[in-house]
Amino acid sequence: MDNKYLKLSIKPKKENPTISANHEVKLNDWVLGHGVTKIELSMPAYERPKLKIECHLDEVDIKDVLVGKEILPLSKYLSESQEG
Repeated sequence: MDNKYLKLSIKPKKENPTISANHEVKLNDWVLGHGVTKIELSMPAYERPKLKIECHLDEVDIKDVLVGKEILPLSKYLSESQEG
């Protein structure tokens, strides 16, 4: 498959799976698993499908800067700046 396309595939891990944890979810060759809390697939008529993935990150790497789980939400900084 051409690398410029995203392909979502969902396959059961066992027969008659009843919960989402019993499915293998892949985006291209990447298996979604650890940390994923929610997957939303929206397929309105006459539009391209949209995929939203919600997950907990173990670490964030931004331009060679590694940040751990101690990241504070941006909203904390915004509320502090509005108080002063």
